Amino acid sequence: MAAEFPRVSCLGVDLAPNWAGRSKVPSNVKFEQCNAIGGIPYPDNTFDVVHSRLLVSGVSLLLSCTIHH
Repeated sequence: MAAEFPRVSCLGVDLAPNWAGRSKVPSNVKFEQCNAIGGIPYPDNTFDVVHSRLLVSGVSLLLSCTIHH
C-alpha cells in the first residue's frame, strides 16, 4: 500500500519485531512493536484507514488461553 501511495504515511504494528531485515521497505513506512490487544499508543481518530491482517487468529488464541486458564 505504501508503494502504491507514496505521499501517505504508513505505520505497521506487531507484537514481535518481525520487520527487522526487510530490505525493500518504502521510505513512507514506519514500524512499531506493540500489543494491539492492549491498545496502541495513539489517541482515537489518529488514523484515516486501518488494515488488519491475521489479527483474528491472534485474538482467538488469546481468548482461548484466557478462557481455559
